Amino acid sequence: MPRAENPRPDGPQTVRTLDIARCHAGETMHFLALSERIQGLLTHWPKDRSMYCYGESCKLCKANAEVFWKGYLAAKVYQPIDRTWRHAVVELTEYAESIMRANYAPGQVWELKRSVKVKKSDRPPVIPKLLEERPIERVPVWDILPVLRTFYHCRELQLGVPNPREAPVIMAVDHDAPPKISGSEPQGEAPPTPEQRAKVKGQLQEFMMRFGTLPIGNGATEHGATAKGKGE
Repeated sequence: MPRAENPRPDGPQTVRTLDIARCHAGETMHFLALSERIQGLLTHWPKDRSMYCYGESCKLCKANAEVFWKGYLAAKVYQPIDRTWRHAVVELTEYAESIMRANYAPGQVWELKRSVKVKKSDRPPVIPKLLEERPIERVPVWDILPVLRTFYHCRELQLGVPNPREAPVIMAVDHDAPPKISGSEPQGEAPPTPEQRAKVKGQLQEFMMRFGTLPIGNGATEHGATAKGKGE
């Protein structure tokens, strides 16, 4: 993995070591995709720490630890503080990759957003959104594998595990006429107009001024007396 130190430690950082970029709870991040494809691996999450899954020889699998798929790609992540784009390896969840899968291509600018946790055990999903597509030179980008092997402390780490989550089926929303439900409204009768609603409201207000209560039905008032008796 290429590494270079900033020639001026007290000045602006123009060179940085590659790192993993994650979208944490309550955060929003934006990145420009560089990799030709998203590559994945399996992980575990014991004691709030991500660990690489070794497959058949994995001790955590034998202990029935929950397995999580993670996707990775080379990208430039936008830093709003200093308005710079920094190279990084972007991490994606199963759900985020399943949404991006059909349309993903290098040169796209994506937004990742994750809601705030209500409880510590909550796992709010990472929601991806395609913002724009930029023309970029299609050349081989730097290898993300050394970055991941350093991050997971595993020289045997390999990519290429497919996402087990199926892509969602997305359909357009129709705006046809509503159904004619039996018993809701007589067929052919239109809902009251604003003028009709205003007329009824005025009649209720007049009744309140005369009798001090609302009509319940059959001449009875809210307090059980008839409208006639109330006025006497």
